[in-house]
Amino acid sequence: MTRPLGTVRRMTAADLARVLRWRNHPDVRAFMFTQHEITPEEHARWFAAADADPARRLLIYEREGTPTGFASLAWSNDAARADWGFYLAPEAPRGSGADLGAAVLAHAFGALGLEAVRGEALAFNTASIRMHEKLGFRRTGERRQPGEHGAGDHAVICFQLQREDWSGISPAGT
Repeated sequence: MTRPLGTVRRMTAADLARVLRWRNHPDVRAFMFTQHEITPEEHARWFAAADADPARRLLIYEREGTPTGFASLAWSNDAARADWGFYLAPEAPRGSGADLGAAVLAHAFGALGLEAVRGEALAFNTASIRMHEKLGFRRTGERRQPGEHGAGDHAVICFQLQREDWSGISPAGT
């Protein structure tokens, strides 16, 4: 990646409306594990719980000072590893996904000191799969995810990136 990367910052309550708009956009929602339209009340409850959880980090990705994406990191019992999730604003410039990933991973392996980041992508989400691979993630397996409202199962590709396999791209400000 040769162009400058964006930065990440903690999500605040001021970001709620923007992130909800992104999350509910049909082009984003189509690739989410839960695909129903999120209500403002459901979104506010999610944010309040996640923001208060010391094992979660909600991040806003900014490109040239403009909020362009969302990411989350969630620790389970192992404080050295976190699961991540992310999505871009529907209007994000082409190439923003890899930049978001690089900024979040630099934060995860730098400021947060993680040893590994795990991710998942629905098998039909080829853009997310390519992005994980471009960033250096290795496939660790596959599982089945029940679809919402009896829609059937979906294959989910599982990934992991170890700190020592990270390319070390470090955006400014992380």
